[in-house]
Amino acid sequence: MLELLQSETPLSSWITEDTAESLLKPCTAVSLPLSKADEDTMKKMIDWVKVSQDQILNADKSLTEAIGIAAPQIGKNVQMYYILLPITNVDKTKVTYYEHALINPKITAKSNQVVAARYGEGCLSVKNKDHEGIVPRSYKIEVTGYDYFTRQNVKLVARGYEAIVFQHEQDHLEGHLFYHHINQENPWNTPEEWIIVDNQQPKITSDDEADVASANITPTNLIKINNDNKLNSKNIEPSTSKSKNLE
Repeated sequence: MLELLQSETPLSSWITEDTAESLLKPCTAVSLPLSKADEDTMKKMIDWVKVSQDQILNADKSLTEAIGIAAPQIGKNVQMYYILLPITNVDKTKVTYYEHALINPKITAKSNQVVAARYGEGCLSVKNKDHEGIVPRSYKIEVTGYDYFTRQNVKLVARGYEAIVFQHEQDHLEGHLFYHHINQENPWNTPEEWIIVDNQQPKITSDDEADVASANITPTNLIKINNDNKLNSKNIEPSTSKSKNLE
């Protein structure tokens, strides 16, 4: 049975909707070491996501199943997010969980290759179906930040659907939402050179074999980003990879 990290049972009422102005404002950096309030915020995010994915604790589906959440989504405008992403292997015999709890994260490099989730992106804070459409993201990114679990500064590289999830959560910290990236004139437009991945997550049962993994891999073919978010190198050629499915 899952043990909560803090004393409150996660509730759907914790979630701030996109009608709130606070979701459109950049978040403030977190001071280290973490204060008790910031510790509690991270623990609440971890509990919310884990309970939402738990078929027993969330049997009544009172929580929308989530693979990530950012602090402003629970009313705390600080730079923190939590990701718990289950991905199956090719023959669907094993599930690997990619788990990240980052503080003051930044995307420091990105590939020129575009990736997008086949069915668009969803968000706990967005209830309006009018925001459906394809969301272009970088296929490969480099992320730096302070890891809540190891209490160390880390540099991670993520590709494909995992990179999409990182960029979605990073948007929340910068006052953006996924639908700000959708082509309003042609929402489902997918140019041929884009990599399209499936984003229907596997349903995990107690019989599944599962691992927890991180994305510590050597970065290549990345465009470095300055602190002012301007690129400091020329565009690189897009990857020759074809559309891939993560399931």
